[in-house]
Amino acid sequence: MYPWRRMALVIAKARRQPALAAFDTPISFHLCLPWDIAPWLELNNGRRLALYDLGRLPLRERSGLHRIAKGKGWGMSVAGASVRYRRRVRALQRVGI
Repeated sequence: MYPWRRMALVIAKARRQPALAAFDTPISFHLCLPWDIAPWLELNNGRRLALYDLGRLPLRERSGLHRIAKGKGWGMSVAGASVRYRRRVRALQRVGI
């Protein structure tokens, strides 16, 4: 299940933040909630990629790309992902994306 409520909150927060310049990098922080946890008591791999998607939304909103994409009927997609895990993420830890 995609975190729709989180997505709405991230977009609303991004709209209140200042616009990004051409080469700025947005950083968003998310909380690893208990329902994001796999049976091994760490962040589920599928949910981790969903959180990375939530990290792309502020970039889209703050850079103005959402206006261009909406006008042309485009969407943002990822063709592939390669993830390197540096540490385990447990419940209620903050994750920077």
